Amino acid sequence: MNKQKNQASGRQQGEFLAFQVRFQKLFASMPAAVFSRHGRVTHLNAAAERVLGLTLDAVRDRTLSAAGFKVTDENGMALPARGLPWQRARQEQTARAEDVIGLIRPDGERRWLQCACAPFREDARGRTQSVVAILSDLTRFARLRSQSLQAQKMEAIGALTGGIAHDFNNILSSIRSAAQLSLLDAGLSVAVREAIFDIEAETIRGAELVKQLLLFSRPAETRRKSTALNEAVRRLRHLLRRTFPKTIRIETHLPPHPIRVQIGPTQLEQLVLNLCLNARDAMPAGGELVLRASLVPAADLGETEPRAARKTYARLDISDTGVGIPPETLPKVFDPFFTSKEDHGGTGLGLAIVDRIVRQAGGKIQAESAPGKGTTMTVHLPARRTRADAKPGAPARTEPMVAGYETVLLADDEPVTLKSTARFLERYGYRTLTAGDGHEALDLFRRHRQDIRLTLMDYEMPDMTGADCLAAIRQEKPSMKAVLLSGHPPSERGAAATNADAFLQKPFDFQRLLTIIRQVLDG
Repeated sequence: MNKQKNQASGRQQGEFLAFQVRFQKLFASMPAAVFSRHGRVTHLNAAAERVLGLTLDAVRDRTLSAAGFKVTDENGMALPARGLPWQRARQEQTARAEDVIGLIRPDGERRWLQCACAPFREDARGRTQSVVAILSDLTRFARLRSQSLQAQKMEAIGALTGGIAHDFNNILSSIRSAAQLSLLDAGLSVAVREAIFDIEAETIRGAELVKQLLLFSRPAETRRKSTALNEAVRRLRHLLRRTFPKTIRIETHLPPHPIRVQIGPTQLEQLVLNLCLNARDAMPAGGELVLRASLVPAADLGETEPRAARKTYARLDISDTGVGIPPETLPKVFDPFFTSKEDHGGTGLGLAIVDRIVRQAGGKIQAESAPGKGTTMTVHLPARRTRADAKPGAPARTEPMVAGYETVLLADDEPVTLKSTARFLERYGYRTLTAGDGHEALDLFRRHRQDIRLTLMDYEMPDMTGADCLAAIRQEKPSMKAVLLSGHPPSERGAAATNADAFLQKPFDFQRLLTIIRQVLDG
């Protein structure tokens, strides 16, 4: 009998030891931390050390806060001690499995974790002494989610910007049309004429501002292009001076000789804007932003291959007098999703995008900074010196005013633009038929198809667009000449895409309009 009892006891003990081994292996495979009733870390297994990127010795018998860590909720808001998942599990005496937290290490690195917490080890009074937390690393998935949300946000911003730009360009077109029409009055005094010239000049400036805003709604160019660096910097300087706080002084130092860089204009402007916006954010109390360009040989970048002697780079330094970047943070500034603006909605994508643009162009970028001494971003792009460079300002009026006699069907849902354009064309010999939308234009065409030689209409009109109206007209008269107008840039509303003979972006110059009409009619 005793022998049987001993055998049963031995069997039970063996089963217990086997269960204990299995449990230890299971526990070791799951990233687990044990917290005391006061929130101090009492145990971390090896898997948890790998997930957290630390050792037990770094936090033993201390709270995470005391060890230099910050804990946030899934929205990035700091959590008080009583809001920590393991503390709530102890207080509520129940297991919690859905808590997601952000853990910011002392070096600034953020990890996203899902915590499944359960209280255990009650004392004689029934009080929970410890909480075990199983930690799942969600950092990679959080980054992918952030990237997806950022892409959706940029897509929405692009669509919104494109719509606003179209409406704003229509307004500018109406103002410019009225101003240009007024200038045809020979009886104007010098003072009035100068005032109207100022109005027209401001509409041109407004149109340039819209072009800059449209950088955020255009797809990036995939084909390698070249861009006049000096002119791009001048153009952006005007934009920055109009949009940056007055407390920030902006200076540019450009060489007298023109420079062309092997990068598309959109990418160049995007990378410079990103760097300038970072500089602005680093100077909340004001300061100085300096953009400096020069040409340097490839040898200055350490290139020693035989063909390097013929290579040249454009060097663009963008310097600010802002707060600077700590030395432990500086090596990470180009890492995707790394940001020092966690509390201000930063995404960590700005400098990563700049780095990608520069590398795709075959260039290099580096950062120099120190706390309290500002930051300098240095960009090197493949370049060459050129003989000529465009000058800023409105284009010179070299084309003659060309008159005509034909009948033009004019359609636009902006009344001021419609009336001003019709009056202008009539002044130069054309007969006009005007419509406020596509349906009215189509009806006028059907009543005057024998007389109409050309249609001139806005691309975007309610109910029936200019492109749809043109398609309907050409079903009945395939030979009809057509010019489309739009507040969107040609890359989005090109003549080829709409089957028009020509495209003109608003706000347009009447002189240019007359030239295009004549070219289409005579072509």
